[in-house]
Amino acid sequence: MTSKKPEILIVDDNSANIGLLEAFLEPLGYVLSTAPDGKSALKIFNGKNIDLVLLDIIMPGMDGFEVTKRIRKNREKPYVPVILLSALNDSEDRIKGIKAGCDDFISKPFDRLELKARMKSLLRIKYLNDEVEKRTLLLRNIMNRYIVEDILDKMIDDPDRYLKPGGEKRCATVLFADIRGFTNFSEKRNPEEIMEVLSELFPKWMNAVLKNNGTFDKYLGDGIMAFFSAKKSDETNAYNAIAAAIDIKNEFEIQGYHKFGLGLGIGINSGEVFIGNIGSDAMMEYTVIGDPVNTAQRIESGALPGQILISENTRKLAGGKIKAKEIPAVKLKGKDHNVAVFELLEMV
Repeated sequence: MTSKKPEILIVDDNSANIGLLEAFLEPLGYVLSTAPDGKSALKIFNGKNIDLVLLDIIMPGMDGFEVTKRIRKNREKPYVPVILLSALNDSEDRIKGIKAGCDDFISKPFDRLELKARMKSLLRIKYLNDEVEKRTLLLRNIMNRYIVEDILDKMIDDPDRYLKPGGEKRCATVLFADIRGFTNFSEKRNPEEIMEVLSELFPKWMNAVLKNNGTFDKYLGDGIMAFFSAKKSDETNAYNAIAAAIDIKNEFEIQGYHKFGLGLGIGINSGEVFIGNIGSDAMMEYTVIGDPVNTAQRIESGALPGQILISENTRKLAGGKIKAKEIPAVKLKGKDHNVAVFELLEMV
């Protein structure tokens, strides 16, 4: 169990019943809060870090069933157990309590050992649920650094499909960004200085990708790879990739690394690819593969410092939202024919 002392909320309109529970629970090390009615109980519950509620049913104004229902509407505290303590002992009342959302039902006068055991059991379940929630939130926060929310939601909602080797064909826009002159730069500096530069640039580049609904794929030494496929519209994905490229270029120029002889080249291409988990059950990588990926990397390798080069496919998808000029057709490594490439000028 956690080192924090569990805080119990006692709700009863009879002060004698509250006093009886206080006398029993305080020596057990619980922190106690009390309320004489449903309205006060909900105010305390919503304002404090309550771990368990002991709730009377028959109270003036708002009965215990209604209080339970309202407690269950608090989405920020889904695992707080509610025990109904009541002189009512009819099976219909128990069923009504369960339907309202209570976790247990104990008849008055209660047996102290039974109440103690049931409270301990429910608090342990809450603690385990809280730990799972913390780990899930941590995992989500970690994964959100790499994968956009739309794709992450799919993985969580349907893990049997999305968390095993395999994937699907779909159109995506792939982006490569690489620092020019980095080898020369690295030869004249110690590892700490090199890491300082990359540590300053890479987080900003990743943020540019994620901000524009892209998925960060991997670091490639002094460059990155990302792809854009989260949105249903292929045109939107292409536009988002171009927007991310401009953000990346702007971040690089703001830092003024051109003073050290460094430049930045970016290449973008769109086409049908395979997106999914590559590898085995023991080790997988969520990535994108296919000829459009190779083409994007080849286009990036031909970009001069300061250039953002895009393929004809990407230019067509972006349509009238960008201005670009065609550069002389280039022969890309591994291609049998020249490929039309455009230099991005601006977004309209």
